[in-house]
Amino acid sequence: MQGIIDDQLPINDLFTENLSLVLQSYTKKSVVVRCDSKDVFLNPYGFAHGGFLYTIGHIAARNMALVCLNRHMQVVQSTCQYLGMVHSAPITAEAKLMSVFHEAVVCEAKVYDGKGELCFLQTLILQDTTEDGVELVYPKKYTGKTTSNFTNTGIMAKGMKRTFDDVCHIGAPYANAKGIHVQTDLYSDTSSDRGYVHQGVLFTMCDNCVAACVGMLQKKRPVTVTASIHYLLPAVKGPITATGSLLRAGNKLAYYDIIVRDGTGKKCCKAQFIMNCTDWPPQIAAILKKQGF
Repeated sequence: MQGIIDDQLPINDLFTENLSLVLQSYTKKSVVVRCDSKDVFLNPYGFAHGGFLYTIGHIAARNMALVCLNRHMQVVQSTCQYLGMVHSAPITAEAKLMSVFHEAVVCEAKVYDGKGELCFLQTLILQDTTEDGVELVYPKKYTGKTTSNFTNTGIMAKGMKRTFDDVCHIGAPYANAKGIHVQTDLYSDTSSDRGYVHQGVLFTMCDNCVAACVGMLQKKRPVTVTASIHYLLPAVKGPITATGSLLRAGNKLAYYDIIVRDGTGKKCCKAQFIMNCTDWPPQIAAILKKQGF
């Protein structure tokens, strides 16, 4: 079984449709998913958002399980390594089957930029989907603003109108006595095929939250080295909030925990990030200082 098809993904929820992803090719043990639209995957600085790199690998892994094994599965755990910045499309993700167990599958996903360079590496554990004890959710339509949270900050790359944060409807970070947070809600165009918040959106919330922690707590530029995430429960009620806490900070590396809770107060996922904390370029440092960061 193999082929090159450029066709709709078997698991094609509204969030996947918004990312313009297609199933490029497949074999008995792998699938390749491709994104041609640069408009959907950028961060404010003009290269691929870490949350998008995770998400395309995540989506490739779930589709691999269905195409290659005929099993509907959910990701329960993932570890990631960031290997390089991505500026050019198309971005492709190859998900390859590593091990098969009775109730779980181990998969490796590699993400490549438009030049064919490996830029992101994931190991994912998937389990068979079950609806036991979970009520199906029907999310509302997003009616918020369509302009980016970063438009008026002065750090948005020239010519950009939106970022992957905006595709995910993730709000700007904020701080209070409990920590630094980012929020989203249940929306139809960021939902999974099961009707809950897409796991790629939950990871992107964690990614945004840790970046805000590094910027606001350490006054440094955040660069992710590695990340891991454990999915505990689906997000069934909004608002969904990610909260970050600093575990340890060295000369350059910092270690963070991120917890995501839904509107019921239950933990949906927990992530750990190792960040390389570098100085901001002078022009951006001056902008951030004016804004009180």
